[in-house]
Amino acid sequence: MNLHDLPLDQKREVDHLCGADEHKRFVKAWTRGRRVQGNADDSRTVQFGGKSGDDMAGGGVEVVVASTVDQLTAAQELVRARYTSRGYRVATDQTGPFPDAARAPHYVTFLAKEHGSVVGTLTLGTDSSAGLLVDDVNRDEVDAVRAQGRRVCELVRLAVATEADSKRVLSSLIQWAYALGQAVYHLTDVFIEVNPRHVVYYQRFFGFMAAGTEKLCTRVAAPSVLLRLETANLERRLRG
Repeated sequence: MNLHDLPLDQKREVDHLCGADEHKRFVKAWTRGRRVQGNADDSRTVQFGGKSGDDMAGGGVEVVVASTVDQLTAAQELVRARYTSRGYRVATDQTGPFPDAARAPHYVTFLAKEHGSVVGTLTLGTDSSAGLLVDDVNRDEVDAVRAQGRRVCELVRLAVATEADSKRVLSSLIQWAYALGQAVYHLTDVFIEVNPRHVVYYQRFFGFMAAGTEKLCTRVAAPSVLLRLETANLERRLRG
């Protein structure tokens, strides 16, 4: 399932969620029973890296917008657990909203569950006057894309539980971040910073392209490479 599979009334609803407080209104609309889940009976299969079918569409992975304190805490705890296990630095959220007061209204956190357990999380950040987190060390690269009149966003705080199928969980999270980004924000380009050893994985599986050289990501105190994916290319993969 992708954006084009949403019921007409839902498309109209999210299309009207632009303007002031769009994030809050979208979360309310999405969480009124509109959870999303892979459907084995859907004739439209999702394809990533040459694989297709229910496995790549998410299968039993359910994705929701994290809108309650418990959901946001669960996402935060998973990020902290996975990042610290890899030696990354993790900033605390206890002193204020994530990522900061100016940017927070433009960020939406997704939570993936399987069999009732949290198995993944991802946060979509949309551009604003406050900029994106990737601007901290990649401002020139992102500004070059902005200068073309394109609408940019970023994926941050991506974490998958150790016992989960990472490809299936990531597919579900990215698919629904894409659906939100297209329906509400009409985004054209997605940026993500990944560890250099994960670059090939994101290139082969999702179609990301390198957008910068290796740099130090100051947020996690680890090396990173900026990757870029045009949403038009992602849609082609989603539609198979």
